[in-house]
Amino acid sequence: MKQKNDQEEVIDELPEIKEDEEDLTDWKALAQKNQGIAKRLKTKLEKTKMEAKAKPEEPKSDKKADADKLDYAQKAFLIANGIKGEEEHQLAFDIWKRLGGETDPNITLDLVVEDEFFMSKLKEMRAAKAINEATPPSSSTRPSSSPKDEVGYWVAKGELPPADQPKLRQEVVNAKLKSQADGSPFSNNPIVGAPK
Repeated sequence: MKQKNDQEEVIDELPEIKEDEEDLTDWKALAQKNQGIAKRLKTKLEKTKMEAKAKPEEPKSDKKADADKLDYAQKAFLIANGIKGEEEHQLAFDIWKRLGGETDPNITLDLVVEDEFFMSKLKEMRAAKAINEATPPSSSTRPSSSPKDEVGYWVAKGELPPADQPKLRQEVVNAKLKSQADGSPFSNNPIVGAPK
């Protein structure tokens, strides 16, 4: 017979009977005992399955993916230091990793923000982004420069067209008057001091 542990019940094995001995085993009692143990184990298994289904599964996070991301505190620190946007944050994180930030706790984002290499890469990234945003897409129908015979050109420039274009001059004046009527009631050129 197997011995019972304190925490689990074990179904008894059948006794060995030698040919010379008489079988005194109470088979009915042994069967009932094993049947009761089997029922309790089955109930325990079903209860465990029900508890497992009732518990919400924690999202399985890819530790590699989490290791390649900044936490909210790190992002807040970068934003406070003027480093904004996902691309700039990723650049800071990549530099931090290159400096050994994953293995050396003394390498912090403070060091990255003060690093000359990081600052030069950040300036390059910002300049490239500014150029990219200023350049119209090749499929754009927008002209590369405003022609001098359009009202918008002269309104933006803040001047009147040459005197030999009276119709265009009148349209520019009308556009300026309309924008002043639609805009603020205050002057764009306030008087800031007494005349000398």
